[in-house]
Amino acid sequence: MGLIKTTLKVAGGTVGAILAITSIYGLDFYHAEEHMDYARGVKIKRNFGYMEYGEPDRAKVGFLFYPGGKVGLNAYGELLTRVAARGFFCVVTGMPVNLAVLNPNAADKYIEKYREEFPNIETWYIGGHSLGGTIACKHAINRPGVYKGVVFLAAHPDKDDDMNVTDMKALSIYGSIDGVLNRKRHKENYKNFPKDLHEVVIEGGNHGNFGTYGFQNGDRTSLVDRIHQIDITAKAIVEFMSKSK
Repeated sequence: MGLIKTTLKVAGGTVGAILAITSIYGLDFYHAEEHMDYARGVKIKRNFGYMEYGEPDRAKVGFLFYPGGKVGLNAYGELLTRVAARGFFCVVTGMPVNLAVLNPNAADKYIEKYREEFPNIETWYIGGHSLGGTIACKHAINRPGVYKGVVFLAAHPDKDDDMNVTDMKALSIYGSIDGVLNRKRHKENYKNFPKDLHEVVIEGGNHGNFGTYGFQNGDRTSLVDRIHQIDITAKAIVEFMSKSK
């Protein structure tokens, strides 16, 4: 009994320490800048743990989005309202301590929910920024037939996630002076993009300008206006997904 009690105390202490570290880490993330005005006539619904952009009862195409690592889910409103304004329904989901790797299949419950409530949405895409894009791809590959394509913003498939064994399309967008994207890993895993990859390189664009959360540590100062980068990105996503409308 003494050994069991000791083991339980050690285990309890370890779990407590992990929870404490996780809680502290969870408070350290990039927040969306305040006073952003991006409604553009788009219906925005703020829910606990996720946000919706657009009208699901009218859309035919849905887009699920995973935030970048340590970035708040509301930092992508400027981008997603632009996409939703073109008739798409967009959903961005929060993650445990803002890390998609801790809940790679977060999209499952949303797909189930919207398929039941809004069968008019005939086609779904998924994507994300940075770590979020890589994890979104990992999720999609393990859900054959669910998504028509993956959108990568400053991201790439993981080393074990070969999109060429699927029927999914892919759109890759990144800034030419991105200081956060791991170029070596991106090059090594480039073969995992589908052969018909659509790629957009934003000249002078950086890593953080896909969202509105300010300058990201390790990034380079963008040579283009942030709204300009977001606008290019939104137009590319709309064009990519419009093929399904």
